Amino acid sequence: MTAVHVLDNPVWESLTSDQSDFSLGGQYAKRYPAEFGPFVAIEGPGTLAFSELETIVGSDELVFLAGIAPPLPPVWEIVEDSSMLQMVCKRRADDPVNGDISTLTQVDVPEMLALTGLAFPGFFRNRTRELGTYLGIRVNSTLVAMAGERMMCRGFREISAVCTHPEWLRRGMAGRLVAQLVNSNLEQRLTPFLHVGHGNERAQWLYKKLGFVKRASIRLLLIRKASSYSTFKSPLPVAGLHSR
Repeated sequence: MTAVHVLDNPVWESLTSDQSDFSLGGQYAKRYPAEFGPFVAIEGPGTLAFSELETIVGSDELVFLAGIAPPLPPVWEIVEDSSMLQMVCKRRADDPVNGDISTLTQVDVPEMLALTGLAFPGFFRNRTRELGTYLGIRVNSTLVAMAGERMMCRGFREISAVCTHPEWLRRGMAGRLVAQLVNSNLEQRLTPFLHVGHGNERAQWLYKKLGFVKRASIRLLLIRKASSYSTFKSPLPVAGLHSR
């Protein structure tokens, strides 16, 4: 099993190109440090890849293998086997009203963690913000919506962490944030892409409205070392993935 398109194995491609400075691992297996995100990647099937993967994943750690996911050796336990829809955008979005949109900084991380924790706990970490630009909207000084950039590989940039506080849904905030990120990336000659759950029709509708089109279904495995799986419960949800 090998990648045909750069986005078929986005974690690997990011960690071996534009984001190599964030990469941990060897020649055949890599990962983001845990404080950046729960994603690991392998170049392709092979004993060396899985041997290297064992050395960079903790014994009680749950991680996501996205994209290239050949049959795993017995040492690995598949906690969840799912997939996500990958979408790309190659045209500008309508210029958003951006008067109340701000760039989020390190000072905002506690609020960013709290907000993303309502939608998809465990995916946004203490240092995820350092992977790209993150934008937010505040109401009465409280962060109620955000979106940002995570993976980056060979001319493509992922839009991620798209979320709105439940009390402020259906006000167009997420669309405005994504539109600004899309246009910024296109101006830099980067093609925006994102991942969303197959069943999340509302989010898919929004992304299509902004110019995104479906590219592929990407396999997503939540895995851990099998040795201590029986005593460990997952803190990470896997259903309804929405631009995590």
